[in-house]
Amino acid sequence: MLQKTITNKIEAQYGEAKKESNTVTTNVAKGQIEVSLVAAEAAETVKPGYQYRYIVSVKNISNKDIKNIKLQFDIGGILMIHLNGDRFIGPR
Repeated sequence: MLQKTITNKIEAQYGEAKKESNTVTTNVAKGQIEVSLVAAEAAETVKPGYQYRYIVSVKNISNKDIKNIKLQFDIGGILMIHLNGDRFIGPR
């Protein structure tokens, strides 16, 4: 199965202070589903204490049906969504 390596690192600077995060490297394999998270509101700045809405889209990108699918989304202990389905229909 085809693998891809994704590496993330943050460098922040405020005035004279400069900070660099640890490097996080993730190896991922090509899958049969695609998950997208899109903001439902056009908020330019995320502010503490406010609630923001997002749309989660799960799409079968394979050319066949997927059976017995179980998906779980854990949003930082705030919200957990479990989806259980017998079939996940592929594109026709």
